[in-house]
Amino acid sequence: MALISHRPHASETAAAEARARLCQSNSLNLSLSETLAMVDALEAFELGRFLLANKGLNGYWTAYAILYGKDKEGLSDMEHWLLNCAPSILATRERFGMFQKEILKHLRPGMHVASLPCGLMEDFLGLLPEKLQALEITGIDLDEDALKAAAEIATARGIPHCRFLKRDAWDLQLSEAFHLMTSNGLNIYEPDTARLVALYKEMASALRPGGVLITSYLPQPDDPALPKPLITVEPKDAQKQKALFMDVIQPVWQCFQTEASVREQLQAAGLTVENIVYDSRCLFPMVVARKGA
Repeated sequence: MALISHRPHASETAAAEARARLCQSNSLNLSLSETLAMVDALEAFELGRFLLANKGLNGYWTAYAILYGKDKEGLSDMEHWLLNCAPSILATRERFGMFQKEILKHLRPGMHVASLPCGLMEDFLGLLPEKLQALEITGIDLDEDALKAAAEIATARGIPHCRFLKRDAWDLQLSEAFHLMTSNGLNIYEPDTARLVALYKEMASALRPGGVLITSYLPQPDDPALPKPLITVEPKDAQKQKALFMDVIQPVWQCFQTEASVREQLQAAGLTVENIVYDSRCLFPMVVARKGA
């Protein structure tokens, strides 16, 4: 199966293609000149060029957006805004912190844990090393570059008992292997409900009886289950993000779900939702589900 989050050999003419497409559009969120200026701004830095070409993020750029890039010196205005003001990136960063806090609640010595897709596996490898010494940690991804980078991070940080598997998430070939599994950033690329259930079934099969899955989803903006956000998104940032993502980048991660549909999909896969925790902007909630004992 091919990668669905990004295209490793995307066209180098992505910016020109975006400009041509935008010039033909009659339904932009900002003026044409403002929108074309966004293309110019994205083309000026590496993350922007990757987004234009791939319409998604790989493991490295996800970690860069969450952890590595926000305090970097010499950021352009667009990259600084993207990493420090864009509502979706802020929600992603908060979601990452929520995952790590939830992971720590469940960790016990001797556990076998997994991250799928692992990317750079910072959800586990970013924890204090003493929390990881008594664990068996498995990173699973289809992206060979991500697996190699994660292995290098584990070695550099002196974290033992790590293994990395190149596997299709829909064909893990793992049975009752893990006490705990995290999965972020894969289901948001999949629009088909049947395939989502099949994905969750693979995860459930890989969990031991009583095992826990920590995952997330993009909520439908009109979902009646959405609570009131604790932080209100600035209108100017919301408008800029809408223009950037909907008009310019057109990412392939725009697969939204209601809370009810997520519960139904996980239940159909043999997983019972124990908790759904919303981030402060209600843009990227965390789901904690458990396999039956």
